[in-house]
Amino acid sequence: MSTILEIGLFVAGLVFTICWFAVTILPLVYGFPRSATWAARGWVRWRAPLRYLAVPIIWNFLFFLITLGLVLFLPDVAAYLMQSWGVAFGQMVGLAIAIGRLVFAKSAREDIRADFLDAIRPYLTPDGLVTVGESVPKKQLIEEVGTPPTFHDGKNDWGAVEKIVQDFGSVTEDMDSFSFYDVSRLPHEKEKILHSLLTAFRETRDPTIRHHIEFALMLLPQFQEGVGDEPIATLPAALKDITEASVKDETSAAQTAEEVIHAASAVDQEKLAPLRQKAKQEAETYRQKLGEIWRLQVEEISDS
Repeated sequence: MSTILEIGLFVAGLVFTICWFAVTILPLVYGFPRSATWAARGWVRWRAPLRYLAVPIIWNFLFFLITLGLVLFLPDVAAYLMQSWGVAFGQMVGLAIAIGRLVFAKSAREDIRADFLDAIRPYLTPDGLVTVGESVPKKQLIEEVGTPPTFHDGKNDWGAVEKIVQDFGSVTEDMDSFSFYDVSRLPHEKEKILHSLLTAFRETRDPTIRHHIEFALMLLPQFQEGVGDEPIATLPAALKDITEASVKDETSAAQTAEEVIHAASAVDQEKLAPLRQKAKQEAETYRQKLGEIWRLQVEEISDS
């Protein structure tokens, strides 16, 4: 009976020590120093390191109250636990497992980083997002966002990204953002342009440039297969042309209204509807990819 009890106490001591290590030791040796470093760099508010100090203090206070309660109200139980080989051995094994996972298990370190990021996310400052613009490894970006563009020589040519972005920018200068164009008008394959824009977004820390890249990325869904040689204009685009012409030619209001009605009837709604749906889905996917880049860049701060 005593052996069975000691085995049970061994398991209890092991579990308790692993939990104690997670809620008291990790915040003090990992969370607090890292969050304090971030706060000194202006990446998080100072409440973040204070939070990491408060957590182990609260937990240790609770453990103290439990121990005090055992000593005062159950002294025999407290004395037995302090002399138990099962508890002592369980604590040693639990501590060895906790330290071993921290040192040797990559998945454990990734979990700690993820928990750290979740904990400090509410305290991040704008500088905490902008400062890490160039720190995300390309390999990690590829894993999260997709395969990088492959060019004519069959190799990944990161130097060509800038040219692809510039070529696409030249095309968008002459396009109407309310119309759909055939993908054949693109200077490069659509997938290459997508990944080049995402790469350019990741590589720059300038908020203005990033804004322009986001705008260009939202124009990419306007290029779809099967559109044909002539763009498919939506009503807003037709209205824009008509109102500009009416101002220039000083046409009458009645004539302008007549042209608007004609433009509305000329729009092929049956063909336009699936294009709009496809473009909407693509735009949402692109926004998600941008969000992934932001998430990776925030996580990468913890490696700094």
